[in-house]
Amino acid sequence: MSQRPRYIFRFEPGNRFSLAALFGALEVAGIIGKVDLCVTKTGKEAGRALAGGGVLFHSLVSTEAARWGAELAQLRRAIGRPFLAVAGGPHATGDTESAFALGYDVVFTGRAERSFIRFTEDLIDGVVPSKGAVVPELPDPLWEETLY
Repeated sequence: MSQRPRYIFRFEPGNRFSLAALFGALEVAGIIGKVDLCVTKTGKEAGRALAGGGVLFHSLVSTEAARWGAELAQLRRAIGRPFLAVAGGPHATGDTESAFALGYDVVFTGRAERSFIRFTEDLIDGVVPSKGAVVPELPDPLWEETLY
């Protein structure tokens, strides 16, 4: 039996392009309507959104990783029940182990547009990644063509 994933993204100006790329990937794949997307501007908003269930996404840069980890810990205490916390971004790519040490359950590495689609399709089908899962970048031949 399939389910409709609910994604909670923490927005900050520094990750706006990441969100645009991920949401665009869902749209191009034709599955954006099969996912509930919630973008929050504060940890408090994220907590309210998570109270209804969902998957939390943080995009980590090294200079902000500790702050995001502290917010995640605060959210886990406030929610009081397990939820899936996912990290991506340059810090998670370059230092996967520290992302797990900050409390994230799943870490995306590299450009995540294609792997994010697969991750979402799996969740729709009821396949939840195990804690400690690393979701690697999936090659995109069309993207590679534009680099040269």
